[in-house]
Amino acid sequence: MPAKLIGGPLYNQLFDGVKTATGRSTKFTSLLEDLKFTLVSLQPRINRQRGDQHDAEIHHLLPNEEIQDLERQMEEGVKLVAKLSSVGIWNYHCMKSNYSDQLAQLDRSLRKMLYILKLQEERDIMELLLVARTIRDRQNVLERRLCGLLKVQQEKTDGNGHVGSGGGGGAGRELEHVFCRLLESLVLEVYVQLNGKTRFSPVLADLKSTVRSFQPLMEEISDYNKLLHLPKEELDNLRKQLEKGIELVDKCSKVPQGASYKKYEYADELLELDDYLQRLLCMMREQVAKDLKETLVSVSNMEMMLTRIEEGSSGLAQN
Repeated sequence: MPAKLIGGPLYNQLFDGVKTATGRSTKFTSLLEDLKFTLVSLQPRINRQRGDQHDAEIHHLLPNEEIQDLERQMEEGVKLVAKLSSVGIWNYHCMKSNYSDQLAQLDRSLRKMLYILKLQEERDIMELLLVARTIRDRQNVLERRLCGLLKVQQEKTDGNGHVGSGGGGGAGRELEHVFCRLLESLVLEVYVQLNGKTRFSPVLADLKSTVRSFQPLMEEISDYNKLLHLPKEELDNLRKQLEKGIELVDKCSKVPQGASYKKYEYADELLELDDYLQRLLCMMREQVAKDLKETLVSVSNMEMMLTRIEEGSSGLAQN
């Protein structure tokens, strides 16, 4: 199964081997770093996929033959990265082409799986929010009907029983503004970096994809804050992380071509930001799913209450 393949022992062996080889091999550093970035980008999505029912859809996008080929490449990759730690300068030139091609192909295959998981992530979020908005709209209609019937039934009351929804939209809209700034910065910077084929290109592309997955959730925070119920502390922390991301992307654009240390340092910081956003994205999805279940119960209760009130009103009218 794809999630088990990518998140199982074989993945862990490959990841540990790549980290070890990166620290020992100076000849394949660039290719090993690319592979490490891909594996790190896969990790939060792997954790989210565990226990979910997505394997069938992933199989639809990635045939069994390709999954089996990826498994073979990963097995060979585990052996390869072990060899790279001991490749000497004297035999580097005769081995470089074969090893480089193998590393590059493995990275391309893993990035294809990463792309599929990103598509699944975006589709899941959009489908969940679509259902949540539909149910919420139904709830609003029922609330208005119930309020009208109660006013008729309770003529002696002052009609103040209905409580409006204070959306808390101010903090949400401020956060959405910061989010949009980050997204714009990332889109521009990814375009520049991809054209320049620099070290940050794959990491920035992954981060941009994560930020895009956040976009519909940001709209929920801005327009329907009562749906997500994020604490103010979490909103403030997210705002700070996004602002930090804007500064980090700007720093990436100013790193000199030969400053390898800064490139790896900033790349690691970008990966940390992506991991934080992935964890928060997972938490917010779970919150939406939980609220959706509660809203469905509320809608069901209101429908039963409306039925009883309407039946009672009909009986009184006949008498």
